[in-house]
Amino acid sequence: TQLVRRGSRIEDIRAVEARLRAATATRELVRKNLARDRALLAKAAIPRATIDESEARRQSATSEVQALQQQLRELRRGPRREEIETAVAQAGAAELAARLEVERRDRYRLRALTPGTILEIHRDPGEMAGAGTPVVTVADTTHPYVDVFVPQQQLAGIRVGAAATIHVDALDTALGGVIEDVGRRTEFTPHYLFSEEERPNLVVRVRVRIADPEQVLHAGVPGFVNVERAR
Repeated sequence: TQLVRRGSRIEDIRAVEARLRAATATRELVRKNLARDRALLAKAAIPRATIDESEARRQSATSEVQALQQQLRELRRGPRREEIETAVAQAGAAELAARLEVERRDRYRLRALTPGTILEIHRDPGEMAGAGTPVVTVADTTHPYVDVFVPQQQLAGIRVGAAATIHVDALDTALGGVIEDVGRRTEFTPHYLFSEEERPNLVVRVRVRIADPEQVLHAGVPGFVNVERAR
């Protein structure tokens, strides 16, 4: 659009001027040849068909000169208002089509809400996936979590945002963490806990988010948590 508004380039104008000079020279040469052929025809030195051919070449050369003159005038005048309006409309339509294509493409692009690592791919490229079907499993492996089950009578002082330390058998040092969620209802201790004495108890699930920048933890590893209770 901006190129149309600014008009023709000087290089384009000069190129047409050069073509016009060449066409004008050709027309003058054809005219001279036609005059010579007419003189020869008057002396019966050439057939009438030669004059017809020379006349056709003169008309063609004249038309070429006139066409180039018109083209040069249009280049010097620059684009007309109608041409500018048409170019603006075409540019707007192209921009709209480009935006629609980006939006269409983005509808089929999967994005994670937060940075993470792909743990598993459930669908290969080209496979169909229905609504709600998992395609990939993504996790933030630098911030895993551990769920601890606190007996309801020991919940006092446990608050969201409280600091915690996590110990696992495979590490000599503890990891830091923060309580992310305290359950709103009680439940029976899950069957997979190690202490048979605690399984019948009513407990509250407390989730602790762990800071693991080196990604040393593995899913399913049991952990033991100490919580700094609020006073």
